[in-house]
Amino acid sequence: MSMTEKEALQAVRDKEGEFGPLYARMKVDADLAKRKPFTLVDDKGKKIPNCDHVTLPKAAIFCNRANAITAAGNQQIIVEGGDIKDDVTSKIETFYRNCFANADELLTLRNENPAFTFHSHMINERGRIGQRIILEIDEEGKFKVEIIPWDVLFVTYEYDKDGLAWASRITIQSKSSINSTYEKANITAKVGKLRDFWSREANYVYADDKLILSEANDLGEVPVAIAYSSAGLMYQDDDMEVNRGESILWLNRDLFKEANKIVSTVSTLNSGSLFPPLQKEYEEIPNEQPPSPQGGTRTVVPVRKGELYHPMPREDVYQATRMAWSIIDSHIQQGSFSTIEFGTLQFPLSAVALENLAEGRELVLAPGIQALSQMYLKSCNLIKRQFIKLGKTVELKGDSYSPSDIEGDYNLSFKYFTGSRKHMLAGITESNDIGKLVSDDFKRRELIMLENPDEEAKKIDAEQAELMHPELRVYNQTLGFMEEGRWSEAWMTRLKLRKMLMAEYSPQEPEQPRQAQPQGGQIPLFSGASGKVNAREQSGISSNQERQNAEELVVE
Repeated sequence: MSMTEKEALQAVRDKEGEFGPLYARMKVDADLAKRKPFTLVDDKGKKIPNCDHVTLPKAAIFCNRANAITAAGNQQIIVEGGDIKDDVTSKIETFYRNCFANADELLTLRNENPAFTFHSHMINERGRIGQRIILEIDEEGKFKVEIIPWDVLFVTYEYDKDGLAWASRITIQSKSSINSTYEKANITAKVGKLRDFWSREANYVYADDKLILSEANDLGEVPVAIAYSSAGLMYQDDDMEVNRGESILWLNRDLFKEANKIVSTVSTLNSGSLFPPLQKEYEEIPNEQPPSPQGGTRTVVPVRKGELYHPMPREDVYQATRMAWSIIDSHIQQGSFSTIEFGTLQFPLSAVALENLAEGRELVLAPGIQALSQMYLKSCNLIKRQFIKLGKTVELKGDSYSPSDIEGDYNLSFKYFTGSRKHMLAGITESNDIGKLVSDDFKRRELIMLENPDEEAKKIDAEQAELMHPELRVYNQTLGFMEEGRWSEAWMTRLKLRKMLMAEYSPQEPEQPRQAQPQGGQIPLFSGASGKVNAREQSGISSNQERQNAEELVVE
């Protein structure tokens, strides 16, 4: 059912009110990530005077490390189909990668982060991600992929039985930016509040609740992909929206505040130990404040008997604070990363210990990774349908693509690899220990978790072939020199290769049988040597032939 401009604006306002608790939750998480200063307050919410107010960066450190791990992951697009050949799947995978790369180039020109980096942060800190995707041919005839990542704190949307019915995004832009983009805007204030509304039938843009753009949506669908993290609760009660699609902070959201309270208390006690509160004995409590004791650091102050000041007992407070910190800190680690993850140990861990750490980290990040896969799958499907609807052959990153190259029945999936060296070494250790109980392919995929195990298997086969046949190594070197234009080296390796092939594979002449030497002319066993002339003649070697043999030896 299509909506008019007024109905669309009212639907957005209603949904903004419905999402109010969700937005409040996201703002609390943002304050933790931004290290908003903590204030120690009493039971009435008033600031306690004369206290130290300490803000620990535990939540910010957790978010920063999680974001770095997720953003550093290598995304691998996998196309699978029963009858699709490898060259076809490779071209489809390259097409989607090039589309995302083209969109990132446009974001870079606008001084914005690449989409994957942006979503890696958003899925951890917001628990939800979304982006708008438009494919078009620009005025210069170039194919352009425009992907706009959305911060879901400023997004409203509605689903129906057929999927996403509409989606809207709020942005705050300068007067010059709005007026230069939209002719009907005519913004007079310094900044304006824009709402970009998309439904299956239309695209409306409002500036400060005034309609400045109304266009038909010829795509037939909302060009927006939205995904939720699986973290949170799956209840279908009244507050279901605020309890699902949670951030990585959801288990410790209140504990970070308690940690700040404990540290602020400890800091206040330590500061007070320099000039601690004192107590003095009286038979009757006077109405006036007792005089302060005189003295200072490293001084001795004489007092009369009965006028001694005693420090207020605080040992119980210290012990209770230490116990509370131990409880809070252990629970924070259970809901986030262990402190061992940050390199606090001074000794190496075993492979099993590293695997346990990796498993705990993956359990925290897995819901976000699943959401990234889901959103990018929706994005690829949107790109596919829009490209087929475009109906043109385009040039993208030096390759030519037509709708027939992309359409077809195939499955898309995504894999992510972090490339952690220590966890790879742990997998290698496990592979060595497990021996021949499993195949090498299983070790590469499941234990070491290589990004491209098939390619590594091919490299190993090639290396083993070169070890068995050294001429293959020389042949590959020759090809490499030729590709680089190093013709001198190529010629030398070619001669080397020819010599190796001739020695290895050329037919060998049969060895000639040795002729029996004449028996005459040998030195007698018991008598002296015979005459020289007689010896030469009896051995069948003439003096001329002996001279010729000597000359040939000298020449050689």
